[in-house]
Amino acid sequence: METNIQTNKALAGVFIFITGIILLLNQLNIILLPVWLLSWPMIIVVFGIYKLIKSKFIKAGGYIITLIGLVFIYGKIEPSFEPTQFIWPLFFISLGLALLFNSNKKNVKWKMKCEKHYYNHTQTQS
Repeated sequence: METNIQTNKALAGVFIFITGIILLLNQLNIILLPVWLLSWPMIIVVFGIYKLIKSKFIKAGGYIITLIGLVFIYGKIEPSFEPTQFIWPLFFISLGLALLFNSNKKNVKWKMKCEKHYYNHTQTQS
């Protein structure tokens, strides 16, 4: 467990270091990167992809976060597209999906707990 934490810290350090080097080279005009690549929506996309990898692409949260980031990145690529008009609809869609996915898990856990209690109760009475 301790080795896993150290490995994660080392990977995070390498990632941050490389990001800093790339940002510095971009500021010095040594390399030119697209505007959307060094933007806050890209941070959202990277975080969404991280959540997807961490959950082994099972949980919907990573997909939703990535989708929201991609909408804002598209707004930076295509100036005629205004992503802020989609904030509230995307918020409600995300909230609804999160409630749907989380409520199903809780209902399944509750049902399994009830069935286990019923099974144990009937076993002790016999």
